[in-house]
Amino acid sequence: MENYDLMTLNTSRIGVDYLEKHKPDPSSSKEKPRSGIIGSFIDDAEAEIKNKTSAVVDDIEESINNAIRSVAKEIGIHDFYSVHVMNYCEGYFHPNGTSDRNVTHCSDTKGMSSFNATEVLQRQLNSGKNPINITLSDLHWPEVIDEGINDLKMAFNATFVLYCIAIIFIGLAFLSSIAGIFLHGRMSALVNMGTAGLGFLFIMIASAVVTYAATKITNLINKHGDVVNINAARGENFIALTWASTALVLVAGIAWFGDCIANRRKQKMIPKEYH
Repeated sequence: MENYDLMTLNTSRIGVDYLEKHKPDPSSSKEKPRSGIIGSFIDDAEAEIKNKTSAVVDDIEESINNAIRSVAKEIGIHDFYSVHVMNYCEGYFHPNGTSDRNVTHCSDTKGMSSFNATEVLQRQLNSGKNPINITLSDLHWPEVIDEGINDLKMAFNATFVLYCIAIIFIGLAFLSSIAGIFLHGRMSALVNMGTAGLGFLFIMIASAVVTYAATKITNLINKHGDVVNINAARGENFIALTWASTALVLVAGIAWFGDCIANRRKQKMIPKEYH
């Protein structure tokens, strides 16, 4: 379910500005013009060679610019990190220039899972695959992002609990609905309406909390991430899925409410027996 993440952190361009600022300056190694006829001849020959190779240099620079999207891989980290309710995954974008994902690893699935971007990125920078020994401090990683993630950690943990409670009541509503097929009556409809109503309540709250948290952290990263060339995208597929599920549970609850009203009317229509 990689396409149903809460949020995706795009780090494929992280460190681009840092590398640009710290690359060698060609002008620092420029030689002074040679004196004399022979020296002038050598300078002219070198200039001709440089002119002939300028097209090659331009091609190389263009290739570098095209590949700059995957600079993250060159310093030991991944192109993206997708955050889910119970884990996170990481990987690289396909080299065909699209945003298609190639997931290489996912963390262990567990409840109350959290994604600490600073810890994960710095650990991978320290893994030995970083040839220039760059750190997040060198990149001026915004501390406000860490603070925002920590503030929203409780919201994500609450979302997990709310989803668990919602699943329990929705499961009970499903089982009671099956029983309701064989057990007709107002009491059966009331039980089904109650379980569906509680399921709707908790999944609605969970959907609202996860939508708020995902939107909040995405906007925070996009606001402050330009410093290190990162951005984030909210998991629209997951948001759509959780609200669609909420709507379906609501429909089920309304259906059982209608059945309860119908059974009540039927009972009123039955004539009373007099002795």
